[in-house]
Amino acid sequence: MKSMKDLKYHAGIVLRIYPSDRQKRLIAVNSGCQRYVYNHLVAVNNEIYRLSKTSEFVPCDRKRIDYLRSVRHHSDIADQAPFLYGSEVDKYVIDNAIMNYQTAWKNQKERHLGVPVFHKKGYAQSYQTNCHYSKNGTGSVRFLDESHLMLPILKRIRFAGSKKRIWQILDRSHETAKNFIRIGTVTVSRDPCGDYYVSLSLASDTPFRECRPSVSAEKVSAAPHDPVGIDMNLSNFCTMSDGTVVPNPKYRKSVQPKIARQQRRVSRRLERAKAEGRPLKGAKNYQKACRKLAELHRKAARRREDFIGRVSSDVVKNHDFIAMEHLNVKGLLKNHKLAMAISDAGWYKFQTAVSQKAAAEGKTFVRVPAKNTTQKCSRCGHVCHGDEKVILGQDEWDCPECCAHNLRDYNAAANILELGLQIAETNSI
Repeated sequence: MKSMKDLKYHAGIVLRIYPSDRQKRLIAVNSGCQRYVYNHLVAVNNEIYRLSKTSEFVPCDRKRIDYLRSVRHHSDIADQAPFLYGSEVDKYVIDNAIMNYQTAWKNQKERHLGVPVFHKKGYAQSYQTNCHYSKNGTGSVRFLDESHLMLPILKRIRFAGSKKRIWQILDRSHETAKNFIRIGTVTVSRDPCGDYYVSLSLASDTPFRECRPSVSAEKVSAAPHDPVGIDMNLSNFCTMSDGTVVPNPKYRKSVQPKIARQQRRVSRRLERAKAEGRPLKGAKNYQKACRKLAELHRKAARRREDFIGRVSSDVVKNHDFIAMEHLNVKGLLKNHKLAMAISDAGWYKFQTAVSQKAAAEGKTFVRVPAKNTTQKCSRCGHVCHGDEKVILGQDEWDCPECCAHNLRDYNAAANILELGLQIAETNSI
């Protein structure tokens, strides 16, 4: 049987699960074990880093470093913590925790995401396991029917999800099938609201859905109504070169008064529990307030995701060529005056959704550098500099070269489309 990395197509599915009280306890146990292993590796490497500064002059520090380097492997960690051998602990918890720690260092070196830090114990829980297949082709993680799933340690568990996707996996879950789907990493988690989910990594040699052939740049240029340029902004969610303006719903801002009120309630109950000397774990009113706060955050996030999904589907459905400015969202978030508004807009998620759906539908998607898309006149090509620059908040401006009256967002969308067509034509040569 081929491994996950040898299969050509990869996808994922998230299902809501409904564990029993016993299964909830097992999830908590395995989540704690995975957190312990990860924090053990963080502590060991932090101590090695501190001792390395003095090991050249202190012999005992060199011996301590040699010892710490020898206790970072699977067997050594399990020997130090006998509870990891328990019958309630998944045997792949240690390996996945070590792999996650190594991935964190890889992201730090390649993407500069920061060094690994300790995982704090909170209301949210998660752990990872793997699906392994026996000689007869039966996986340790498998679908029993359209409502039940078999998981290691947890055994039979009820779930809910897309019936269409589930039957697709059920029909292709046998190794003898030509379009066999293999299950890889499995993540079991509980969110801060108390709901449980399972995420399955899937792979196959055949596509999970039928993809249409991509549209060439020549065909796009011959159909003037199909291509579109999209400018992302804060006054509106986005403005398109065909004149379409999508208003910004600002879901986080709409629930912000409720969030602020609930945060004050959480703070008061926290102070009351501390004053009475009660542990926070047993402070039921405090825990209830925290869950209500998490539900408000989740409500805003889900409404935003639904909105982005609907808008991205409409864009891909109605246009064969889509050009969008490539924004450095992480850099823009450093502006503390606009950080909340930018996060509420969900620009990066929208770009990702459009690119993925365009690839699935065979449409052409191009990311355009954002430089001078606002300062350039779409009619004569003049770029404003110095005192002529279009400042933030200026919705309309007159070109100093051709005196054309430009609407800021529509002008930027037209520039994005023009540059996107140029990029597509260059790539096709």
